[in-house]
Amino acid sequence: MDRTPVGRLKRSLEGFELDDFVNPESGYRRGLSEFENRPTIASETRKRVTRRKHRNSRLGCDECKRRRIKCDEELPECRNCRNRIRKPDDDNYCQCSYLRMSKKEIEEFKAQKLGNNLSDAIPTARKSGSFGAEFRKSQSPSEDDGIEIVMIPHRRVDIPRSIWTAPAGMEVLRAPRSLYVQLLLNCLQDWTLSTNVVIALKLLASIKSHTRKIEIARKENRQAAERDLIHERSTFEPLLPKYRGRVLSFVRHLTSTFLTAESVVADEVIAARLLIGNSTLQLMQMYTDARYSDDHHMAMVDVCLEMYRKNIVVKVARSLQYFWNALPLYHSLIYFPAYSTDLLLETIEVLRDFKPFVLSTNDPYLELHFTELFTYLEYLVSLLPLSSRVLPLSINELYDVYRRWTTNIPPEAFCIVASMSGVHRVFYTFYHSIPAYLNNLFPAACFVLTRQFYGTTAFYPFSLKTILEHLEPELGPFAEFSIRLLAFMERRNYMFRHLFIVKNPLPDSLSKHRFRIRKVCNMKEKQIKSLRHELITWDNYPDLTPVDESPSAVDQVGADVQDEPRYYATEAKQALSQLHSWRAVKDTFSSPLEPVVKSAQNEMSDSLYLDQILLTLREDSQYASFGQDIPAIAPDVDHFTQTGHTLTDRGMLSNDCDISVFFEKTRPSCLEELPPVEILEKYKQDRICVMRYSDENLTV
Repeated sequence: MDRTPVGRLKRSLEGFELDDFVNPESGYRRGLSEFENRPTIASETRKRVTRRKHRNSRLGCDECKRRRIKCDEELPECRNCRNRIRKPDDDNYCQCSYLRMSKKEIEEFKAQKLGNNLSDAIPTARKSGSFGAEFRKSQSPSEDDGIEIVMIPHRRVDIPRSIWTAPAGMEVLRAPRSLYVQLLLNCLQDWTLSTNVVIALKLLASIKSHTRKIEIARKENRQAAERDLIHERSTFEPLLPKYRGRVLSFVRHLTSTFLTAESVVADEVIAARLLIGNSTLQLMQMYTDARYSDDHHMAMVDVCLEMYRKNIVVKVARSLQYFWNALPLYHSLIYFPAYSTDLLLETIEVLRDFKPFVLSTNDPYLELHFTELFTYLEYLVSLLPLSSRVLPLSINELYDVYRRWTTNIPPEAFCIVASMSGVHRVFYTFYHSIPAYLNNLFPAACFVLTRQFYGTTAFYPFSLKTILEHLEPELGPFAEFSIRLLAFMERRNYMFRHLFIVKNPLPDSLSKHRFRIRKVCNMKEKQIKSLRHELITWDNYPDLTPVDESPSAVDQVGADVQDEPRYYATEAKQALSQLHSWRAVKDTFSSPLEPVVKSAQNEMSDSLYLDQILLTLREDSQYASFGQDIPAIAPDVDHFTQTGHTLTDRGMLSNDCDISVFFEKTRPSCLEELPPVEILEKYKQDRICVMRYSDENLTV
């Protein structure tokens, strides 16, 4: 037998059958032209051909060991011995040693073979430090490189012991995170909902991820990788309508059950599934629809009204009651002033100065994310100037502002870890600070979408220690800008949502002036023009204007429109003592005072219900990390701005006035009582009119 390479090729061609080119289902016969049109080997990147990974044969037969070939360890006779052709003049031919084994030896052989198979299932890379070293060596491996995933690196989400005590000073507003985690735990008990939701959202994430990889492959002129990625993405896209339909069907079934069976209205699990399913549909809409539809939100409003009509409000699950409480909260956003666009322009300048550091990493993924973020901010500038009507932009423009941001958040923003380089850590903090600013720049978008710009990044906050520890000094000013932007904007947002309320936001005369700007006329604040050159003072926080300083009706709207309704803000009842303490400090001191701050903190009361949720979470060993204290910033990681001020562990400079110390443990005003049915009816009517006709009345 010819054992040369040419001989082996001849034998392979002799076994070649034309049927290999026939599709048995369609009967289509493939021609050689398909193979002729494939790219030649020389046109693609050459790779080193290595020996295929294999497992050593430990129980091989004696004949295979003598010939030094791999034995398949099959009984009663291995394949090598079974297929070996004995030549007439071969006196050294021996039978497979397996054929000479007794029954007892065969049983022992099977037991040893099973044990070997189990031991081989344990990854060899499980050795201490082996995976961590490889993970740190290459942060962004090429998508067409073959790798073996031993274990996906992950970090648990740390939740503070009290929901009103922030793990870092800038995270005071992330309270809803723990409540949402509890809802998720309840939802996962339902296999049908959790499976369809997870698969549907994973399909959307995979399609977005493949689109990014295709852009990088096209930029680097890797045609083979681009072709494979396009093919993989095409396999995901047909599955999306199927699972979206399943989630929609399941949510409709839950809604019908909730409305028809009074015995389940108090079931927290069913209420949680209804909320999560509805939120999933709204999130999927952002990936699939370019135009906004308010159907899902109005369906939930109708559920609330139906509960009122049946007079079973007090029996309804608390998680669904929170949805009702939030309706007036989001409606009030169009009454409070939006923030200046000066910080938008400054953020663009900061990122432009940061670009050389991004390019120095030679990371194509980081460069792509930077380009997406910078392009998005330039897109926001192109929308200026904003309209002075009830909504600053059209419905679909506000939806597009929110949708573009949500769908372009990179996965690295959810898990900023110390193993990243300093450039990576600082850059991905902007995906937390910029949405905090967008909540204040476009409160009308939060009203339309009934959610904040944070999206799911709110559930994965970063710690200041992770960002600042061992950070290069030249990156310090960029980190400080991003962290201060996040810290201040969260505090301002918190004040409007929890400390002030709008008196009579829906008067009877609203129908005549529904599309005019709705802005409370007794609110004052000195808006920051540059975070890089200004300290945060008490005057930068919003507060009510004294009665004797309020503008008259003629000064505010003009004599020709004196019949237009005027809107006023007032203090929330549960926030009066804290507001009075803050105003006393503001009127006496122009800078923060440490003794006053400490006394104010000691006077605050703890929350009840939400802290009980955290206690329940800590009782589950699977979530043992929940409730751990986040360590403060180490003394050796202080960073100074060019003006010499130190960044503190509360996310602000040492000379900044931090109002959050007065309000960290204040219960949100929206949780105090359910809105009456009359308010819900007016809210529904007003929202329908604004969403349907505001575009026709959008004039500057």
